[in-house]
Amino acid sequence: MNLRILEILKEKGKTKYWLYIQLGLSYQNFNKIVNNETRGIKFDTLKNLCEILECTPNDLFDDFYKQKELSQMHFEERLRQLFFYALKRKYIR
Repeated sequence: MNLRILEILKEKGKTKYWLYIQLGLSYQNFNKIVNNETRGIKFDTLKNLCEILECTPNDLFDDFYKQKELSQMHFEERLRQLFFYALKRKYIR
């Protein structure tokens, strides 16, 4: 599971340095988080990241963001596939 911090910063037109100043972590810890080199993150840090970047925790984590994006973009396609599956299985006449 990866954090999308750099992507979000780019979307918002902000720099890593700006976030570093806002977040107030040591540079070593900040750099590890931003570059996905950490195995964990404190809830306070996660909360602060969300407040500073004006996003939700789901937006920060790559897996959840992709699921959200896919569900919005491909809803009609999945519905169509389900419909044809039901026709094939003769659940619908």
